[in-house]
Amino acid sequence: MSFLREKYGSRVENGRVGGGRFPSKQGDKFGRFRLTVFDRSLNILVGDGQGLQEMGYQAWDHISVSVEGKVDQKGRNPDLPTYPEMEEIRRLFFKPTALVVHYSMPRSDHINLGQVLHMWCFCEGHIPTPPKIAV
Repeated sequence: MSFLREKYGSRVENGRVGGGRFPSKQGDKFGRFRLTVFDRSLNILVGDGQGLQEMGYQAWDHISVSVEGKVDQKGRNPDLPTYPEMEEIRRLFFKPTALVVHYSMPRSDHINLGQVLHMWCFCEGHIPTPPKIAV
């Protein structure tokens, strides 16, 4: 069961980048988007877990977010999205009931290029959480 919203609002759909490397069409839960959040342009990639499932993995909804803009000598943007920006993206794409996590993976498992933050939501069951008194 996906925890992405059943239907995105017009703000999200208007920011959909339909063609290119991650093609999608209006109404798809997955795709590439470019949205302005708190005066910064963000690049957003959304996977609905189905693609991972089709490859034999457990289903995870996934969103990666990077900041559009300046690049360093290696062609990478040194800026990261802020916590408020990530929370706004979470609100726009995930259902309010979704348990969304950010994993800090071992360096040896890093495969992304540039400054990208990721949000994950497990689609196939329950992830343990700390007690409410601790959060």
